[in-house]
Amino acid sequence: MTSLTVSEILGTLLSKVLADQKDAMNGIPGARTFGVDDNPSSEAERQINELLREAEESKNNAYWERNQLVGVLSRLYPSHLARHDEADKTWEDDWRNIVCIHTPVGQATWHLHDNDMPMFVHLEKGKDHWDGHTTQEKYERLAHLKETEVRDEN
Repeated sequence: MTSLTVSEILGTLLSKVLADQKDAMNGIPGARTFGVDDNPSSEAERQINELLREAEESKNNAYWERNQLVGVLSRLYPSHLARHDEADKTWEDDWRNIVCIHTPVGQATWHLHDNDMPMFVHLEKGKDHWDGHTTQEKYERLAHLKETEVRDEN
């Protein structure tokens, strides 16, 4: 198996994308306007597809790990599920789930992918009442939590 350099892979991909764009602009039927073939015809395309699959798997694993911690937080503090406004087209439909955690230092929310919802079956659905916090503010709030500030279930 021939191993190609990143430069060779990117060069092949760029050439293909540019050729596809040119064909698409000239109205050639079947011309693609972006991306790599699902059935790669070259070693470079196969390697690119493999890199993309690995990146997707790595991203999914990172979200899974994050959600393990968010799930713990949702058991320690009053929490519920909400749904992102359907009219907001900046979010993909499978990312509209929100877990809302009410900590003593303020609200913290995370969007959840549909595939991760089984981790949050212990939560009821509530209304979306996001307080406008940014991601940075959310993590600053979490940094200010103290060990004794967990909910008392007794």
